[in-house]
Amino acid sequence: MQNIGKNAFLWSLIIIVLLAVYNMFDGGASHTGQEQLGFSDFLDKVDRGQVTDASIKNVPPRGSIITGHMTGGTEFVVQTPDYPNLVERLTGKGVKITAAVDDGKGDMFWNALLSWAPILFFVGMYFFVIRQMQGGGGRGGAMGFGKSRARLLTEKTERVTFDNVAGIDEAKD
Repeated sequence: MQNIGKNAFLWSLIIIVLLAVYNMFDGGASHTGQEQLGFSDFLDKVDRGQVTDASIKNVPPRGSIITGHMTGGTEFVVQTPDYPNLVERLTGKGVKITAAVDDGKGDMFWNALLSWAPILFFVGMYFFVIRQMQGGGGRGGAMGFGKSRARLLTEKTERVTFDNVAGIDEAKD
């Protein structure tokens, strides 16, 4: 029963590390079904009046992310630099604007996990290797080569005598 708990913990740790690595290289949520626009292309579409609404999300380390709809109903996503007159430019072209601030608290767990995961992984591997070397589980381990596996014969154990095997011809020989 103890091995099941160890195996479940090990597999859950492996899954968490794989998910963390996937999220790290994936770059966050993927924008499926949305057109990725460059910032200059976005400004061109705003000037031509092709953008109907935009939601500006301020993501502190990366700038701003704008999501919205064009006149044909197509959704778009734009990563923007710090552009001082962007709101005035959008309102001047009749774009409906909503704003949101991402404080990053939702990602705090994943950020902590990603920063501590390598350390916890190596500490766990250290304890696993040390436990295996000390002979965890009764297998002897690395330092168990000189230990005798002989058992003492006591009065309570049954001894096999000639009377016990008297009917067997090979024992008589």
